[in-house]
Amino acid sequence: MSQSIATTARGDAVSLSIITPVLNGIDRITHCIENVRRHAGADYEHLIIDGASTDGTLDVVRSALAQDPHIHLLTGPDRGQSHAMNKGVAAARGAILGFLNVDDEYLAGGPALAVANLRSAPEPSFFWGACEIDFQDRAENWIQQPWRLEAWRLLSGWKFGPHPVNPSSYFYHRSLHDAAGPYREDEHFVMDLEFIARAAPFLRSVVLTDQLIGRFHNTPGTKTHAYVQRPDRAAHEARLLTPLRHRLSPWDRVKCETCRWGLRTWRRFR
Repeated sequence: MSQSIATTARGDAVSLSIITPVLNGIDRITHCIENVRRHAGADYEHLIIDGASTDGTLDVVRSALAQDPHIHLLTGPDRGQSHAMNKGVAAARGAILGFLNVDDEYLAGGPALAVANLRSAPEPSFFWGACEIDFQDRAENWIQQPWRLEAWRLLSGWKFGPHPVNPSSYFYHRSLHDAAGPYREDEHFVMDLEFIARAAPFLRSVVLTDQLIGRFHNTPGTKTHAYVQRPDRAAHEARLLTPLRHRLSPWDRVKCETCRWGLRTWRRFR
């Protein structure tokens, strides 16, 4: 089956392209579309990248795009979430990109604040705000506040450089992909962490805000929830991120390895 794009007439560039990869997301796609419509402002497009759903998702999206010129649908088999995200980046007309998974959501004012800040920021820049993590198997939610986004910190580990837990809380200039390349299509779990760590050295500025921007639903049974429980998660991320440590500048690599050595030592003697 070849891929195809179903869309209303696509005009000039927009400020913001929101990309939603989906495969058989019938339970959440309507809420996702409405959430973007409510919070994205006026100058945006919503690119829904469907991997050939068979559960009725396509019918919902086609009905929505017939009524809303902001929605565009790219459908056809893909090689996983990273491939779908890259297809969205290639099709995007916006200077600013946001990614919204079908089961997550933006909070009021989030996308507008990101666009307002990135419009005046040098390219490429990154905007990162607070994210509410909805642990549906726990009594309380957790708020992740943004932290200093530097490659050596991200590659030192969570204790020294926590990465954004969900793309609903960050946006960045599309031109970042010109410098850092696409998402790794052979990575299906932490493609966002790998990309951000690889792209961080190319950023000209990082804008941080403690305002809540997005909400991540960490639902039991989802891919993300299952990945966090995997016993080989640390080893998997080490294989993925170790090559990036070798690309750091000498001084940044010293800082990264010192932090990692200190953490290993603390764990050994605590």
